[in-house]
Amino acid sequence: MGSKKYPDPNVIHPIAGYDKEIYVKPIIKNPNIIVGEFTYIADNDFESHVTHHYEWNHCH
Repeated sequence: MGSKKYPDPNVIHPIAGYDKEIYVKPIIKNPNIIVGEFTYIADNDFESHVTHHYEWNHCH
């Protein structure tokens, strides 16, 4: 059997040569924002879309 290829969730651009969509996990700077391995968005600023993050409530 041939080896299976899987996407790498640690790269920003999952499709070589296509930069319109990105994987979110490798660009997050805030440690309180948790996303799935293959969460993606058609925007380079995911954290600006996080609208319900309450640090005073120790929200993760």
